Amino acid sequence: MRRARRSASELQQNLFMPAQTGCSVNCRYNAAVSEWLAESSAQGNDPPTTTGRSALEEKLMMKIRRSALAAACLLSTSVMAQTPAPAAAPAAPLPYGTGLTLAQAHTCAEAVRVEAARNSWLMVVSVVDSGGHEVLTERMDNAQFGSVAPAVEKARAAAAWRRPTKVFEDMIPAGGTSLRVLDIPGVIAIDGGLPIVRKGHIIGGVGTSGGTSAQDGVAAAACLKALEK
Repeated sequence: MRRARRSASELQQNLFMPAQTGCSVNCRYNAAVSEWLAESSAQGNDPPTTTGRSALEEKLMMKIRRSALAAACLLSTSVMAQTPAPAAAPAAPLPYGTGLTLAQAHTCAEAVRVEAARNSWLMVVSVVDSGGHEVLTERMDNAQFGSVAPAVEKARAAAAWRRPTKVFEDMIPAGGTSLRVLDIPGVIAIDGGLPIVRKGHIIGGVGTSGGTSAQDGVAAAACLKALEK
């Protein structure tokens, strides 16, 4: 009888942990009892008494139920771990502030001219206030006059939409519904327009034109660096 009891213990440990085969609780329970009785009989042991069998059945059933509950908890934890976190709320747009001064606009334009001359670019620079009103526009000697209007529009678009005009430019290659941005009045989808921000408020915008899209962007960035000093 000692060998039969060891077999029952082994069955409880090895056969009735949470099943990976989809077998139900009753299925595992019946298999447990049948296998234990078969092994006990094969070893020449007397069949268990009703009381002994009932005690074993209750013990096995309790173990199976605990295993099933543990498996359910593990599955629930796994599902929760795979659930993506909710997307963070977008940051609030920067508010408009008092427009930049004429002196600040001159500082901005001078920085653009210096950067352009250093790279042998012929540029037009335009600066607008926080309301999109033109403060100054300068065209370098021999710069094409066709770049005047784009520079002004870039400065206004950057201030009006509170973002660099390169954001619109980057939308174009995606095609599809992104192309609808071209139908929005006041949008120019070419790099070179940047909002001018001070103390968390938009005080104006700068626009440059005359080089490639990337060159216009570099020249406009020189304005912001100069105003940070």
